Amino acid sequence: MNPWATIPFVSLFVSAMLTVYVFGYNRTQTVNRAYLMVSFVVTLWIFGDFLLWIPVPDSWAIAVLKAESLAWLTLGFWFTRFTYIFIRRAKDKFYYLILTASIVLILPTLLGNLVISGFVHEYWGIRIVGGPLYGPVTVVAIAFPFVFSLYLLDCKISRLNGKGVSHPVGDNNQCDFCATDPELCDGNNIAPLVRNPGDGADHTESADLQSVYVCGDHALQISFNRCRGCGQ
Repeated sequence: MNPWATIPFVSLFVSAMLTVYVFGYNRTQTVNRAYLMVSFVVTLWIFGDFLLWIPVPDSWAIAVLKAESLAWLTLGFWFTRFTYIFIRRAKDKFYYLILTASIVLILPTLLGNLVISGFVHEYWGIRIVGGPLYGPVTVVAIAFPFVFSLYLLDCKISRLNGKGVSHPVGDNNQCDFCATDPELCDGNNIAPLVRNPGDGADHTESADLQSVYVCGDHALQISFNRCRGCGQ
C-alpha cells in the first residue's frame, strides 16, 4: 500500500468516529440529523480518496472517481440544508436551486466524460483529470453552496451580536457553537472543504466541520449556560 494513503486513512477514521459520536449522542434533533448527513457524505468522500491513494488498479480508477463524485456533487446541498435548519430559515428559491443543481449535475458526471475525463498517477496516488465542465460543475455544486451558506451563517451571527443575544439559533444548546463563539464559523475553518475534489489536499482539513461541531457540543455549551444564568 502507498504510505501516503495513511493520510486519508487517519482522516477517514476521525471523520467516521465523529459521525458515530453525534449519531449516538443525540440523533433525535432535526439539526443533528442534518449534520449527520453532511458528516456522512464527507466520510464517503474521504473513503473514495483513500481508495485512490492506495491506489486501486487502473481498471477501477474511473469507476471509483465517478462513485466518489456522488459525495462531492451533493455535499454543497447537504451543507446548505444543515445551514437552513440550523438558523431556522424557511426553504426558498436558493435552497431549491442548489438542490436541483446537485441532482442535475449527477447525470453528465456519471454518464459521460465532460466532467471526469480521466486520471493521472501522482506520487501520492491517483488524481482526477477534469473534462471541459469540471470547473463549472465544482463551482456550482461546491463553491456556491458553501459560500452562500457561510454568508447566511455570518448574517445570523451578526444580527445576534448586534442585539447582544446569547441564546441558541439551532434546536438546542448542543448545536449552538455559532451563537456563542462566532470565530468558529469563520470561513477559514470551514472553507477548506471547498477544494478541488480531485486534488491531493491535506485530508485533515476535511474533518474541520465535524470537529468544530462536536467541540461546540461540550466547550461552548458551558459558555451559553453561564451567560443564561447571568440573565443575559
